[in-house]
Parts: sequence; C-alpha cells; structure tokens
Amino acid sequence: MMKHTHWALFILAFFCLEQGMAQEVITPLASNPLQAQYNANFRIANRLDTINLPFVDDFSGSQVTPSATRWTDRFVYVNTDMAEAPPTLGVATFDGLNQFGVAYDIFSPTASGVADRLTSQAINLGADDAADSIYLSFFWQPAGLCDPPEATDSLTLEFFGRDGDWYSVWRVTGTSNRPFRQQLVRVGDSLFFHQGFRFRFTSYGNLTGNVDVWHLDYVRLARNRTSVDTAITDVGFKLRPSSLLNVYQEMPFKQFKADSARYKALNHTVLARNLGADRNVAYKFTTRNFLNGDVVVDAAFQNISPFSGSSDVTFSFPSFPINISNSDSLTLQTTYLLQNSPDFLARNDTVRRFQRFWNHYAFDDGTAETGYGLNIIGGSIAYKFYVTTPDTLRGMWMYFTQAAENASLELFNLKVWSFIGENQFTGSESLLRQQELLRPRYADSIGQFMYYALDTPVVVRDSFYVGWQQLTPRLLNIGLDRNNNPQGVKWFNTQGQWNPSLITGAWMIRPVLGGPLVYPTALPTITNLRMQLYPNPASDFIILRCECAVKQWNIKDMTGRVVASGSQIDSPILVGDLPIGMYVVELHDQRQLVSRQKLILSR
Repeated sequence: MMKHTHWALFILAFFCLEQGMAQEVITPLASNPLQAQYNANFRIANRLDTINLPFVDDFSGSQVTPSATRWTDRFVYVNTDMAEAPPTLGVATFDGLNQFGVAYDIFSPTASGVADRLTSQAINLGADDAADSIYLSFFWQPAGLCDPPEATDSLTLEFFGRDGDWYSVWRVTGTSNRPFRQQLVRVGDSLFFHQGFRFRFTSYGNLTGNVDVWHLDYVRLARNRTSVDTAITDVGFKLRPSSLLNVYQEMPFKQFKADSARYKALNHTVLARNLGADRNVAYKFTTRNFLNGDVVVDAAFQNISPFSGSSDVTFSFPSFPINISNSDSLTLQTTYLLQNSPDFLARNDTVRRFQRFWNHYAFDDGTAETGYGLNIIGGSIAYKFYVTTPDTLRGMWMYFTQAAENASLELFNLKVWSFIGENQFTGSESLLRQQELLRPRYADSIGQFMYYALDTPVVVRDSFYVGWQQLTPRLLNIGLDRNNNPQGVKWFNTQGQWNPSLITGAWMIRPVLGGPLVYPTALPTITNLRMQLYPNPASDFIILRCECAVKQWNIKDMTGRVVASGSQIDSPILVGDLPIGMYVVELHDQRQLVSRQKLILSR
C-alpha cells in the first residue's frame, strides 16, 4: 500500500485558483461517530453453537453493527450512506477504524496491516460434501463515496478448515471507485465440510482512519448452486427515499407554512432493485404524523409488471397535502413497502423516511462521508439559505469531523451575510453579524452536531449566508454529505473573490431560526439528571448510562402505560419484542430525580 506519509495527507479538490495553490480540500474521516456511539455495547444475542444453510445477509436489517445471529465480530460499520449504488440498502464498510469507531493506530501516520474483519458464525456443514454444490456469493466495491484503497491494499476471503486453520480462497487488490461486482466462490474441498465451518473477510490497508475503504453487500451461502448462479429471486429497496421537499432535507415549519408550494417537491421517490428475473411487484407508501400516529396519507398498492430482471426502478409518487397546523414543528414518517412472491428476503422490502419540519435548515442528510476544508489563512466559506418570511437567526448547528487531524485548537470567525457578491470581489459584501475567535468542537453523540449560538440574534430576509473566515492554514473540516449536492449555494473565497464550490456534497451546517432549539438528530433529556440512551432509533436493544445511583427505569408507550421496567442498567435492555413506534424512557435515581428521553423503535 502507498503509505499515507503524513496524518494530513489529503484528497485534493478538483481545481486550483490561478492566483495560487489555495484550494478546497476534502479529507477522509479519522473517526466514525455513529460507530463510536454504539459499538462499545454490541449485543451478542441468542448465539448458537452452529447455524444452518442458507446463510443470507444484505445488511438491510442491521444498524451500525452486523447482526449477532450471523456474525461473531463488530469491526465493520453497517450503514446506508457510504457506498455508491449498492445492490440493496445497507452495506458493511471496511476501513481503518476499529470497533469503537476510532483509528486502529493513532500514533503512526504510516501504520498499515490487517484492518477490519467480518467473521461468520459457525455453520454446520458436517453432513455435506462437494456433491451438494455449495457456493458463497457476495457483492464488493472499492471506495464508494469514501477514500479508495491503493493497489497494495486488499480485501480477502478465507474459509475455516476442520484442522483449525484459515485458508485464503479469494483476494482482490485496491483500485479507484468502481460499481459493485458479484463474486462466487465454491466450497469444494473436503477440509471445509465440518460442523464448525466459518468464513471471514479481511481488509488490509492503512490503519489511521476512514481510509482504504471497501464495501460488502448481499452475502449468500447455499446449496445446489453453480458458478453462474448470479441471479437472486429478490426485489429490495436500494437507496434511502427522497425528501418530501424539493431543495432541503429539513427546514423550519414556520418557513414551510409561509409558502408550502415553493418548497414541497412535486414527487417523492424511492429506488428499488430486482436482482433476479422479470416479475410482478406491488408497491405503496403510508405517511403518518410521527408524534400522534395519525395517518396523513395511505396510498393504495400499485403494480409494476413486469419489473425487468437485473434492473432498477424508481417508484415515484405525487406530493400530497400536508395539513398546516398551529404547532411550531412537525415530523412525518413515510413507510415504503414492496410485495413480491416468492420473496427471498423480506427485510429489504420496507424502508422509512423521517421528514422533519423543525427550526433549522438542512441540505445534508446527517451523515458525513468525508470532511471539507480550505488550506489558507483568511479563507472563507459561505452557505446560502432562503426564507419566505422574515425570521430571527439564532445560531447554527455545525458538524466538524475529526478528519485528517484534530482541529479543536484552530480559530475561525463565524459570519452571517445578507449579500456576498457572488462571483465578485468582496468589496460588495454586506456582513450582518460576526463572532470572533471560535474553535471547532466535537461531541460524542448521534450526528455529532454542535450548536454555535449567536451572541445577538439577527433578523434575516429573503436570503442569507452563514459560514466562517478561518485564522489558520489548517483544515477545519466541516462534515461533507456526499449523497446530496445542492446547487448554487456553496461559495468559498481564498483570493478575494467568491467562487462556487466545485466539490460534490452538502456542508453539514444547519442555521437555526426562531423558536426554541430542537436538536437535529436526537431528542434531548428534559430534566437535569444526565442520562445517555443509545442506539436511538433502536431495533433490538438499548443501552442506558447514568452517573447516578439508579433506582428504577421504565419504558412507557405513548398512552403512558409501562411496557417494560427494571432496576439494573449494567447490560443491554432488550426491546425487540415491543412494537415499532415512539416510547418514553424514564430513569429514576435514589434522590428522586428523574430523566426522560423519547425512544424510537424501528425494524
């Protein structure tokens, strides 16, 4: 592998200014905040001595960590954002981050070797032999939306023999980003036919962060297959659904209500993939008010016949009326469903999208694939937003990544403009507010946004810009969401002129307007007893943490009924038997203090 010869070796941007080498820069992440939040409390549940064929996992039913019923370790990061055009929604990502979401080696910028590993549970092949024609298939991709592996990096597959040794059966070396490819490997040697057969994937590369990345999807081990058995009798969702809005991912409810026709998308869409032959598929969606469960719209099933084999189809639905209530916020949950028979894998037939109308604007989806920055003292960025009716800008949620290196000691001036003179020199700027000598801040919580309040809120009209002027040549590294790319709103200035950014992605800066604060990706504790609850949303279990003497915890449904309770928080609390929906988790301590957080259960 070509060594990353300095911790701050960067992926350079697509162009340089003629006046010098000052430029936009994107960087791989040095940590994974979501993985750090959850992986330390990975649940090993119902582990069997062996499991039976067929073995199938497309990573659509897991969040952050691989399923403990199929895999024995937790080094890889299960996500829906970092790959490009996966076979179905959800992939396992291999990189240079350990099970806690931080670099394997934080001391040596050139460290390389065995990085992530994904090992199956023991599979009972004791009664099988070569005549059963057992094949393992999987889809793999280098890079995706992340840092590509070099030619000396690799992804390998090994089988576990009855003699206790691992045997290499497949290997691929690093390249730039490519579409997913399917690989089939036969289990044919008698050495592998035993009750404790396992297989494992291992990545080799740099150990210093989210670098030298590989993605794995749709792993399938079964009998009676052939070397050309590439078709899968399955239809599943491929990407997350689109926003109900035409520009923003999220926006303030007040601004939406002022001119909903301006902001509402004409259609909302979701992409599905047919991995097998032509077939008939039914599809629909249902949208609910997430707070009270009321149905906003329940569309009837529609059919596509045939859904052509080995192809993608975008299901498009016309927009629908959103009742403008008197509340100051609204959250809609839209659930998309597929029906097809035979259904090889049911868990990838459902996907959900939350549409938040809170008190902030967001062009991003809440997940950073890389970091973005400028490499010059005095460099500035400006992010443009529009308001329908005058409003009060109170501050900004900002997600600084720990890409390349920690920038928490660097300084910048936070700025708000009403005008910057796009494509012109800065003499025509109109600065509304400036707060000086601020530093990037990092947090260990879902989404990693930190709030920067304006000392004096400012009234904004029509359009406004938020951003910074940095006082360092080092990169500040704002999170870059590479799944969304808003047009005409990202500007940077390194040589006295505002230029449009040519780097694909959405900066993770969210201006907050009017009203009380609402956290962009998590629900706050409503009392002063410090309780941590994660993962949230959850599916099978939750972890509670509190530096207090715990007396009791309760989980209540939205009617106030206690559906689970206990007095210990030393181990994961199982919630897999509870119906999906919203709950309230209460934690009582010995001093009679109580903390409450909302909990979302989804599958």
